[in-house]
Formats: sequence, structure tokens, C-alpha cells
Amino acid sequence: MNRFNSTVPVDQYLAESNVLFYLSDAVTQLLEHKEEYTQFGVIRYFAEYFSSVKNSNHILFREYSYIKATPHNRASFIRVFWRCYRQIGKSGDLLSMLEYRSHIVSRLLWEMVQSAARLGRVPNTVIAPTSTPPSSSPL
Repeated sequence: MNRFNSTVPVDQYLAESNVLFYLSDAVTQLLEHKEEYTQFGVIRYFAEYFSSVKNSNHILFREYSYIKATPHNRASFIRVFWRCYRQIGKSGDLLSMLEYRSHIVSRLLWEMVQSAARLGRVPNTVIAPTSTPPSSSPL
């Protein structure tokens, strides 16, 4: 979707971009933590919130329901996961599936984790990819 295409109806743009979801979350977070944010100003808070959404850092320390809520959140989780775990296996070290999974919050979708790593040739073993990150296509 081209965000500058004026032929897209407003309702369709809002639905496809999840702007209302993020705006609602930003306001909710502001109200829940207003004592922390009021000293810096509301404009700065919103700028930092949407900057974190753009940079895929917005999913850090968030609940599972938030991570799975939008395609961008799921892709952001994969990017953050990739950044954290891409070094595993570079020196040839292999982890068993249980060891690998223990590094991840148990409530997260296992399919998301499998998208971030390719399965190795040894049964029950995962080799973390080390060359290029996975595509950011929605799950």
C-alpha cells in the first residue's frame, strides 16, 4: 500500500496501516504512565512512541497479545529475535530445540520462532541463520 496514494479511501488506509491500533495503544500507555511522560511533554512522548514503532523496538517488554495484534508487530518480533540470536551457531555450536526454546518466552507462537531460524540436519536441532535476516513478510 502506498501511503501517499490519495485514491485509497481513508477507512481502507486506516484499516491496512493499523494507525488506530497504535494511536489507541499510545494513548493507553501515556495514561498508564503519565507521571513518567508529563515531565518530557506529550509531543515528545508521541514522537518517541511512533519512532519505536517505525524502528521495530515497540514490541520489547510487551505482552503476547500486543505482539500478535498486527503484521508489523509480528515482523518486528522476528527482527528483534534475529538481532538477539543471530550469533548462535556461528562457530558451529548447535542447540537442541529445548535449549533454544528456553531462551524464548513460552507463550510466544512457536511458528514465529521457526520463521527466524532454519532447521538443521540433525533431528531436534536448530541452527540459527547467520547470513541474512528472514523476509519481513507478515505471518
